[in-house]
Amino acid sequence: MNFLEQLQSAHGDQVAQQLTSRFGLGPDKAAQVLPRMAPFVLGGVQAKMRDEMDEETAESVLNEHGDHSALDDLDGHFGRAQQHQAATSKDMLGGIFGQQARQAQAAMAQQLGVSPDMIAKILPVIAPLILGAVMNKMKAGRGLPNTGATAPGGGGTMDILGTILGQQGGGRGGDILGSVLGSVLGGGGQRGGLAQKAGCLSSILGGLLGGRK
Repeated sequence: MNFLEQLQSAHGDQVAQQLTSRFGLGPDKAAQVLPRMAPFVLGGVQAKMRDEMDEETAESVLNEHGDHSALDDLDGHFGRAQQHQAATSKDMLGGIFGQQARQAQAAMAQQLGVSPDMIAKILPVIAPLILGAVMNKMKAGRGLPNTGATAPGGGGTMDILGTILGQQGGGRGGDILGSVLGSVLGGGGQRGGLAQKAGCLSSILGGLLGGRK
């Protein structure tokens, strides 16, 4: 079971219930929010690393927008995030996606079958969960898969994250976010393309963050 599968298995039902009760999403749509938004959020972190050429920038995104305690108290997290969503939504969209914020918002809305305004409401709740789960796995000190590979720069947590995210797009210059945006907004094979990208990213992250059983 990889990272995203573990996250969905452990917390997906509770997250979906919160999304339904607090935001009025139907159960089927609510159940798809975590797995379908995760590639965008994680791709945004990778894009920050690529564009700024500085892994500390990506680390600051995790620290600013991730909440490592959110999964310990989902009800409290949803309540706090919902209370401040209007103030944090624009900052979070820009903080994670940069100049691609508008495209990412539109693509997530299209993929989930909701309005862009709904994405603006749920992103301040969902993104901290996803990034917080990544932070927790990194802090647990798990290493790379058993491939003999080592992370550049001595194997620090951000070096490992950069290496794993880079594998999705063929190196540090790859573009996960651009790929998923193109899959949804750019032409044929849209939903199948995104599913393939999401599954690939899930598998890559799973090797580092969750392992396979």
